[in-house]
Amino acid sequence: MSKRKRQEAILSLIAKHQIATQEELVERLSRVGMPTTQATVSRDIAELGLVRIGGPESHYVKPNEGLGAASPGGREDRLRRLLRDLPLTVRRGQGIAVLTTTPGSANSIASAIDAVTWPEVIGTLAGDDTIFVALALHPRAYGGRQRALAAGAVQSYVLDARQPFIERFCWPALKAGALYQGQYPLATALGRPLIAQLLVEVAAREGATWVGHGSTGKGNDQVRFEVAVGALNPQLKVLAPLRDGMAMTREQEIVYAQVHDLPIEVKAESPYSVDENLWGRSIEAGVLEDALLKPPEDAFRWTSSVDTAPAGSAVIELTFEQGIPTSLSRSASPSGGGQGGGLTLVEELNRLGGLHGVGRIDMIEDRFVGIKSREIYEAPAAVILHTAHRALEDLVLDAEVGRFKSSVAAEYARLVYQGKWFTSHRRDLETYVHSTQTAVSGTVRLELHKGIAQVIGRSSPYSLYRPQLATYSAGDQFDHQAAVGFIKLVGLPVRIQAAVQGSAVTEPLLEDDRHVVEVGPGALEVRLAEPVLRAAVPGVVDPNLRG
Repeated sequence: MSKRKRQEAILSLIAKHQIATQEELVERLSRVGMPTTQATVSRDIAELGLVRIGGPESHYVKPNEGLGAASPGGREDRLRRLLRDLPLTVRRGQGIAVLTTTPGSANSIASAIDAVTWPEVIGTLAGDDTIFVALALHPRAYGGRQRALAAGAVQSYVLDARQPFIERFCWPALKAGALYQGQYPLATALGRPLIAQLLVEVAAREGATWVGHGSTGKGNDQVRFEVAVGALNPQLKVLAPLRDGMAMTREQEIVYAQVHDLPIEVKAESPYSVDENLWGRSIEAGVLEDALLKPPEDAFRWTSSVDTAPAGSAVIELTFEQGIPTSLSRSASPSGGGQGGGLTLVEELNRLGGLHGVGRIDMIEDRFVGIKSREIYEAPAAVILHTAHRALEDLVLDAEVGRFKSSVAAEYARLVYQGKWFTSHRRDLETYVHSTQTAVSGTVRLELHKGIAQVIGRSSPYSLYRPQLATYSAGDQFDHQAAVGFIKLVGLPVRIQAAVQGSAVTEPLLEDDRHVVEVGPGALEVRLAEPVLRAAVPGVVDPNLRG
């Protein structure tokens, strides 16, 4: 019996019967004259990409792989569909990720991961419902080291700054509510002061008097790098070859890289300028420069489109302590699917939010250098966390603080965007923000569905929301009579001004010669009533009608 015939028989059997276990599949194969072992069937299931779906009445199916599954893009699409259709919990440690899924589906997911051949994945080991993924330690960083040495560098520093990036840059911006132009969560802008600080520290260690960056003369990053370097070490000089000497177009840069054998992902047919870190991914240039054009799907890597996102939603709960997210749980998961805070929480929100299409931003941005630019962002974790944090603040901050903090958030975002992280002004604002977060502790529940992160519940031991004061039903404790004096005091300056300077006269809303009213029961059924407003004095009621 050949493997091909056995696997064809397996596909035929699962198409006709709801087969739930490998033992049942072995038994049915034996009945059709193909005796085999469970170990062999397990390998066949993995090679065929079968998955087990359906909860308590689960059974094996073969997902529709679609066109192009043999290509790298097709293999990645297949993996994305598997991760979308199957429940998955991810725990990540140093050099390893542990994925837990539906029993019987682990082999299929592991095979799909291996088929994609991501550089950061060394290999996988799968059981029934668990996949162990061995990860290369920062493969992109190692690639950067090799590129630097190949280009003539005598030494290369590879630094893992993910944890300080989240704790010392992203969390302060989150607590501030910093969204540039009310939308952009400042992923690139927050990464630049971190890079600049490390650049200055390495320069000091090496005794360097010059530092360099690869920014052009049109973007914000040149400002961010050089302002930050100047704030940390004013004696350092800055070299910016792309701005100050080379001055190439995007197309010329691509050709230059190809001629000099520089490994880059950018191609002439997809010339996007991409920057990414844990807080978000920015995409610009190429066809995206047409502000009317819908961004092509090949511009996105982290997020599903609305069409390909799962039909069902995901419900999550985020816990905050003094404005900082400390844990994430999947409310729909029997075990809770809990995640810790910090790096792990952000990575899981990027995965889960991206799966449901959350975090896409398309905006016209006012650059610091004075031009407008069309920017595309993917920032699932940042969008979800800002949404949840704002909902919790609405619950615990008093109205005066909430109003003033919104202006602080805009100013904080402007400073970060313009590269002014290391300024006393931002530090002073951060001191105020810190004082507002003492009561921002509690839980926020969100539903992720088709590109939207919707708050569906929130609670806090410091909540200022009191149902007994807000209710219109029985148990209402609000003092309605107190409103009379309140209205009198609020309206006092308005009445004084009207008495001294004249009432606020506006254009009349009613045309006197056409206005009619019903003066008695059924009057309009008999005839039109006579107008009751005097035409001589527009907007003033006939004195005979007054009280």
